[in-house]
Amino acid sequence: MKKICSLSICIVICLSACNPRHHEITKAFFYWKTVYRLSDADKKTLNDLGCKKIYLRYFDVDIDATGTMLPNAVLRFTDKPDTSLHYVPTVFITQRAIAALQRTDTTVLAQQIITLIASLDSMAGIIPEEIQMDCDWTVKSKDAFFALLRALRQQPFMQHKKLSCTLRLHQTKYSGTSGIPPVDRAMLMCYNMGNIKNPEDHNSILDADLAKAYLGSIKHYPLALDIALPIFQWSVLFRNDQFNGILRDMDPVTFKANVYFSKHGNVYTCLKDTQINHYLIHEHDKIRVEMPGIDEISRMAKFTASQDSASKISIAFFHLDSLNFYKYPTYELEKIFAYFK
Repeated sequence: MKKICSLSICIVICLSACNPRHHEITKAFFYWKTVYRLSDADKKTLNDLGCKKIYLRYFDVDIDATGTMLPNAVLRFTDKPDTSLHYVPTVFITQRAIAALQRTDTTVLAQQIITLIASLDSMAGIIPEEIQMDCDWTVKSKDAFFALLRALRQQPFMQHKKLSCTLRLHQTKYSGTSGIPPVDRAMLMCYNMGNIKNPEDHNSILDADLAKAYLGSIKHYPLALDIALPIFQWSVLFRNDQFNGILRDMDPVTFKANVYFSKHGNVYTCLKDTQINHYLIHEHDKIRVEMPGIDEISRMAKFTASQDSASKISIAFFHLDSLNFYKYPTYELEKIFAYFK
């Protein structure tokens, strides 16, 4: 009897160790458009899933031809934000902007960013508890970006607010050279991990096996991590086997139903010059339609759930768009959230 009891205790301990649980899970979405307007489908999805948090892209920071920093694609509010939701103002900084930033200019840029955030907050009636900076910094640009983060934290506006930033796979794996950003927590972006410009890459949005190779040491990352997962698609255009751009808001059915395209796997080849959704597609152009399958997203979620040990964690889908919910229905998204419980 004692042996049986001991064995039972060991099994319970092992199961507990193999299935870590987070104490507090926040369901969230990114909103990545230039106009804030929620459709009925958006609202229903948020309600059905019990999502209370939106990472709201406020604007981009870019540079013009003269090298001057300026805000781009500033968010406009045509709907009044729902006061029952928690909004995280998110600012995207382009690589060319952060590469051109001098460390001596970080205080000025921080003040400008905060001024615009505060203005949009006031306009929309948002009182945020967190601000997030989205930047794919490099080894060369990390000093400038980290200096900007420190300058942001010193702004009076940031008093009693958390500062977070996004984190790419390579920045996680090579943290020794990429550095650890001076923020309260980071959002691990589990997508856009392949080479979109490589015509041989079958899906540059999500590859769970590739991600696992990068994230083997996620448990030891010194910041609390939130997780962002993809529920979007895009169509990548190649002309003469060279990357030619992304065709946005294109449904794969558009190509499948068109007699001027032949299909091989997830690649459509144009057989005759044609125009679709205002895009002129030339004969011999190839369009690679990329959309992570729900099984691949689930594999990614299971892995990160087993690795991430933060007591409080936000799980955010990129991004909130009713077009995505036809391909990723609510019950499938609920299953993915459940992996983190």
